Amino acid sequence: MNKYNIIVNSKNKLQNDTNSKLTVNLPYDLIAKDNEYFTINISSFDMIKSFYSVQKGLNNTFDIVLKRKIPIEGLDNDISYNVEIDEGNYNVLTLTDEIKNKTLGLIDLIYIKKLNKFRFIRESVPITGGTEDINDFDFYIKPNNFGIFLGLNNNEDFLIEEDEETFCYSTNTINVAGYTTMMIKIGGDVSIENSIINLSSQSYEPSKVLAVINLQPFMPMDSITFNSKNETNNVYKVHNKKISSFTLEIVNEDNVIFPQMSDFIINLAIERIEQNETTKITKKIFERLNDLIFYVLYFLQRFGLNPNEN
Repeated sequence: MNKYNIIVNSKNKLQNDTNSKLTVNLPYDLIAKDNEYFTINISSFDMIKSFYSVQKGLNNTFDIVLKRKIPIEGLDNDISYNVEIDEGNYNVLTLTDEIKNKTLGLIDLIYIKKLNKFRFIRESVPITGGTEDINDFDFYIKPNNFGIFLGLNNNEDFLIEEDEETFCYSTNTINVAGYTTMMIKIGGDVSIENSIINLSSQSYEPSKVLAVINLQPFMPMDSITFNSKNETNNVYKVHNKKISSFTLEIVNEDNVIFPQMSDFIINLAIERIEQNETTKITKKIFERLNDLIFYVLYFLQRFGLNPNEN
């Protein structure tokens, strides 16, 4: 048998596994000989988008940061408040209300439909429970992982201007769908040869990604499907000669595993390919011919014979 279809139903995962990270133990080993190798691709993937766009531990927090304009010795010159947005699926209006409610009146924001951005407005409100004047501080928002909803960059301070005439818009357009991408990764006894990624940094490294799925067209409770339409482009060569088990991980565009994930069914096609013996033999013939030409030229030179002379 040279081709194996492995159908995985995440409902039947191991006890300590999750839907976003699980182990597949095969009933028997798949072994490739020295002149063989495996390829793998996803024939199909199906799941319901029943998980929330905003998930706790994934993309639901940002900080309000107050920085004293004139530092005073002995006082806190930087004050930070962490804001945690409740889990759920939001539209622009419900997201605006949620952010207002969770920031205790410190900021207001207006959705600008034609730009698909927020306009941030600083409110002059005293710090709760203290005697400090908020006007002594510059006012920043710093998304931890919530930037895509605010149209801001994660882990960067965004200054909200005091001047009401200054239009303080989101740096980027907002996306109430949250994460944009779902990626299916494979590991364990399956490592891919012909693919590289730079998900976590500017540096490239060997890839484990079998599929990249755009989530933006899918509304809550839609069926997320993926099929290998172009079989040539979605077939990956496997480095390993023996496959006993492998792992599957489902991550977002930031290479972070989804805390919540619906059950899914995936059909993996693994094929054992025999290397072309004719190509290997032809390559060896050319190698021997090159060796022969080298020795002939060496012999002629050693005995003072120049093949270029008439």
